[in-house]
Amino acid sequence: MSPISISDEELKARLTNMAIPGQHAAAEARIMNRIRQLPQHRLRRPMVSRFQGRVRRVVLTACLLCATYILAILAAFASPVFAQAMHKVPLLGSMLPGSILELAGDSGVKLAAGKTASRLPETVKAVDQGITFSVQDTFYDGSRIVIGYRIDTEDGRKHPESPQDTVFSVQGVRLDAGYKTKGQWLTDRTYIGVMSILPDPGTGTDSSPLADSFDLKLVIRNLYGREDGSKASRTSGRWELTVPVNQKSVGGVYLTQAAAHAGNESVTVHKVLLGASATQIELSYKGVFPAGSVIQGFRLMDDRGLIIPDLSGSGNLLESGAGEFSYLFEPLKVKPVYVIVQPYVKLQEPVEPVIVRARWNGKVPVTLSQGDAGTLTVTEIDFQTDQTLIHYQVEGSDPFMQQSSFWLETEAGERLVDGYPKRIRTADSDYSYVMAYPPLDADGIYYMGTIERQKVQILDNFSVRVPLS
Repeated sequence: MSPISISDEELKARLTNMAIPGQHAAAEARIMNRIRQLPQHRLRRPMVSRFQGRVRRVVLTACLLCATYILAILAAFASPVFAQAMHKVPLLGSMLPGSILELAGDSGVKLAAGKTASRLPETVKAVDQGITFSVQDTFYDGSRIVIGYRIDTEDGRKHPESPQDTVFSVQGVRLDAGYKTKGQWLTDRTYIGVMSILPDPGTGTDSSPLADSFDLKLVIRNLYGREDGSKASRTSGRWELTVPVNQKSVGGVYLTQAAAHAGNESVTVHKVLLGASATQIELSYKGVFPAGSVIQGFRLMDDRGLIIPDLSGSGNLLESGAGEFSYLFEPLKVKPVYVIVQPYVKLQEPVEPVIVRARWNGKVPVTLSQGDAGTLTVTEIDFQTDQTLIHYQVEGSDPFMQQSSFWLETEAGERLVDGYPKRIRTADSDYSYVMAYPPLDADGIYYMGTIERQKVQILDNFSVRVPLS
């Protein structure tokens, strides 16, 4: 690749003013400013969550099926504005202006990046098979190790994205941990991503080997991605790096043996950690989940009965229906008096969803049924000269999945925009959202669409309340 013809200052400005996928920070600011000018609408607060996953020594992503589907949409409809701005980037393995964590991280990482990210003095990189894997941002907040990475490839046909078959070690001792990755293409040869590493239960702030500062060694054996634009590919090699990691902003660690029992079955919470990027729950269980349940997991609620959005998790599924897991949820903005951990089960969503539509007639509210899961209510459609804002609230057993299943379409059933329109949660006291569309004709004919979803069933007998004092 040739040197860039754009200044670091200009590139940094473009990075700073863009979010992924394809929405300008200024547009988001306008949305939030408009929200603050509007009267607040409130609905009865639902008291349920979602977390899907069942693994053996692999990383759980919260509501894995939904997240995978959404990420596929985002990848398929990457912002052309973002791509145009990033058509030239610094040389292979050099430092990117701006934070990879803020650009490519999940919601918890983005919240923490400004106050916890450790920018390395220079990038740490490894090269093999014509591919450069480099790291420039790291931090550890007690709940997870977060690494901002970049992949540059000399072969424009291959598009490696995700490191797999990775071994971690600290001071020569193997670190048992699950991990997940999330990222975005900058050009056809440069990918940025964030790796969240979740040490197994029992490892962390209260036990060895992780300390306030340590060197983390990574040995990556495979890079997965796409080849020639769509075909799945795997590039085998050896990318070995050692990166310095510092611990930052642990809000509190609460060791407990709070438990719920029923016969020989039980759920025990061992640790609650309040980190800058995540709230970590370490727990073990025996039995609890009914035989044959398709989707099972745990949710976290605060003392108001509101669900904390989940991020990921990892652990061991043992014999005889027992397990030891560490789950991550979004960081808590305000420390609650207590939290509640509850197991749940859910049926698999149907392959062919049931579509629910309603014509926009200029009047609000409009409530759409989402089947057994609950309802979605449109509270306002605000037609502006530069954008159209749709305000809505969800109520039911699976609010974070429910909020993602909403769109506008034509009378013929064609969606008004491709991809996944920008959505912002407007309050942390209920499940209210605003969705941004391009400017639309206020006199046009539009239909609101959603789908029916399965109900999340809470196993109340095994709810565990954990005081944070």
